[in-house]
Amino acid sequence: MMSDCCNREDAENKSLLNYQGIRTAELVNLLQAAESIPVGVACDDLKSETPPFNERLSAYISKRFGVDDCGKSARACLREASKRKSLNISSANLSQWLGEGKWELSLGPQTLFKLCLAMELDVEEGKGFAYSCLHQTWLNYRVAREAIYLFFIEVQNLFGDETFSRACEISSWADEVIAEYRDSADKNTSTPMEASGYTRVIADSVRMIAREDNLSARQALTEIRRFIERNIPAFIGIQKSAIRVYDEYFSEGAFGTTPLTQLYKEATGLTLPRSGYLDNSYFQEDRERKRLLWGTINRQDWVKRNGSDVDILNKRDILMEEHAVGKMRESGIPRGNIIALLFFHFCFEQREKFQKRGVRAELFQKFYDRVNTTITEECGMMPLHPRKPFDALFMKSIAHSEGVDPITYLNHLLEGFYA
Repeated sequence: MMSDCCNREDAENKSLLNYQGIRTAELVNLLQAAESIPVGVACDDLKSETPPFNERLSAYISKRFGVDDCGKSARACLREASKRKSLNISSANLSQWLGEGKWELSLGPQTLFKLCLAMELDVEEGKGFAYSCLHQTWLNYRVAREAIYLFFIEVQNLFGDETFSRACEISSWADEVIAEYRDSADKNTSTPMEASGYTRVIADSVRMIAREDNLSARQALTEIRRFIERNIPAFIGIQKSAIRVYDEYFSEGAFGTTPLTQLYKEATGLTLPRSGYLDNSYFQEDRERKRLLWGTINRQDWVKRNGSDVDILNKRDILMEEHAVGKMRESGIPRGNIIALLFFHFCFEQREKFQKRGVRAELFQKFYDRVNTTITEECGMMPLHPRKPFDALFMKSIAHSEGVDPITYLNHLLEGFYA
């Protein structure tokens, strides 16, 4: 990983704010000002800045279809579109998405695809919908199935109400082709294409195919199959990129990057446990050996009282238990674990600067740019979103903790949240 990759100002990262909405840009500006805010105030803001998921989704659907902004109208619109387009959106899905009391939900790629087809969104509109309304990662051109979804969003005018069924056929075929490639011993000796630059190459190529003049439905199916077959190494590579990023920042290091384990050892003289560094589920007599997320001590009781839907550290965002962290390299490293790792790494790497006053604005901007560049360019994930409570937790801890160690501030925030 090139060290300057994380430090450069990326115009594309800034443009992502356009998709996240005006209110989001305002919140980023407030964070960039790095005003010192007491933990209690920051905790209250954390709970109040994000409208419930069902309200956000209902408002978006109602505006798109031009109906009254209420859950009943939104459900009716999606139900009718689902029936007409064979999207298989169930009553249970509608209740989950539009039922009251849902602070945050994480929707899978296929669900995002269904909603885009139901509302007949183009790719740019879909990206804005994912960021500004759902507060989650948009479809990724480096994942074959998701690239296919993006392609069919582009060409939904060719297939009409059959778009979803045709996309599913191609996706199932692609899964089989990629599985065969992985199982092939001679091909597995080749190196997957991990470089972030491939993401833009694939995106441009998919768009170029979809926007060919006089493209027929039959030609579209032929071209996307051919493209998938030619680019299997690039599709496999992005899954390895997140693992590489995690390993480099946590334990292996790279040119210009000292791993967290070494930074932690230099700062504390202690060894950071590889799988248990986020797990605070058991009492530790030695206070110096408390895990990095020690503010979660009351979390289990809090979740029993309030439910997991409003848990800021829900497993949809981050894995913390020792056994889950130990296995996540096999199942896929969640976006939240990458963000948490980059936060802790940044805090230890910049620990001397954090002790100075008047530098928080500079440090916040550096953190914001580094995380966004890493998770978007290297991992193909959504950039930091200040209206997403999980993301705001880390952003506020950098921006508002003047005079306090940001890791300590983070944990006091969690203590206040789970009180």
